[in-house]
Formats: sequence, structure tokens, C-alpha cells
Amino acid sequence: MKTWIFQGKPERYSLAEKLIEGERETWLVSRFKDEITKGDIVLFWSSGRQAVRGLYGWGEVTQDAVQYFDDWGYGIEVLYKVKFDEHIGVNQVRGSGALEGNVLLTMPIGTNFKLSPQEYKRLCSLIESSGETPPPIPDEEQDNG
Repeated sequence: MKTWIFQGKPERYSLAEKLIEGERETWLVSRFKDEITKGDIVLFWSSGRQAVRGLYGWGEVTQDAVQYFDDWGYGIEVLYKVKFDEHIGVNQVRGSGALEGNVLLTMPIGTNFKLSPQEYKRLCSLIESSGETPPPIPDEEQDNG
């Protein structure tokens, strides 16, 4: 199992409104299309103004492989498992050091961001300490390495 952050633009796709537990959605895959597979965990991040930027929940990839889905390019289906009661804002994520040096915070261009096992564990701790339900932590031998 690998772990990812998928980033949405609020003007195109509002996670606050559209992330509904139990629903499935096809997400654009602009990078890592040969690496994202069924069972991978995805954390959902909104770009945009500081007031809306941050984590909104998590889900699981439900397709075996990325498929061409429309004029946007390739996509993969995910199942929304948990929507946070309150999003975890970018300042809280930055302050925690969970994504220190990650391109999502330094150059947040694109939809798909790969997480290292350490980043993922730190984000899970941050999610839990924020009173939200964190995603499962994979076994060491099944990490993103």
C-alpha cells in the first residue's frame, strides 16, 4: 500500500461540499500513473486561499490501475472513507512539520503528491491529535519505498 495526497482546486471541486463518506469519485492522475493502485490510501487536500487550504479527509483507491476517462486525461476511482468535521488547515500542517520539505508546501502544482512513510505517519498523528479519524498505517514492508 502506498500513500498519496490528491489536491483539488476549490473553484473547480470543493472538498468541503463534495467529499461525502461512502461516495466514489474519479480523480485526475497527472503524475505517478504507473504507481497508484487499488488499496492505496489517499489524503485529500484543498489548494486555494489560506482559509480553505488543507486536509479534508481520506479515502482508498478502488481501481487496479489508472484509466483514461475524459478530456482531462487519466484518472482513478477513490472511495471517500472519512470526511473531517473541520479541515486541518495549512498552518497547522506546516506548524506540525509533518510535510517539511514536501513539494505540496513548497511548489503545490499538480494533483498527485507521493508521501514518504515518515510524512504519512506524521500526518496520521496530526489527524489523530486534531480529534479526527486517521487512516490506517501500513506495515513497514509495504511502504512507499
